[in-house]
Amino acid sequence: MILEYAAAVAREYDWPDYASPEPGPVDATLAGEYAVRPGYSLVVAQSDGTLSLRPTGQDALPLVQRSATRFAVRGLEVEVVFQRDETGTPAALVVRQGRHDLVATRVPLAGSTVAP
Repeated sequence: MILEYAAAVAREYDWPDYASPEPGPVDATLAGEYAVRPGYSLVVAQSDGTLSLRPTGQDALPLVQRSATRFAVRGLEVEVVFQRDETGTPAALVVRQGRHDLVATRVPLAGSTVAP
């Protein structure tokens, strides 16, 4: 009961480092490349049931799952929110840091006309 209360408080006050004790399985379809602008993208990788985010030219940052589509970067006040299209396919992600949002669009796999 106390863990449920803590999770509710964390959601209400938007605590970025708080992860609920059992957020559910990570959706592997979120993994992929998301383009910010030509030459700069964010690569989301899935490994051992977790996701990481790697900006072009930087090290990967492990993501902490907060819900099915919301993740936080541990130790930073950064939230990553995945957006889906009308079919439920991951279409974009938004990196929120303070008052700034960075939107990245899903890059289709080579040879595909539709993102996975």
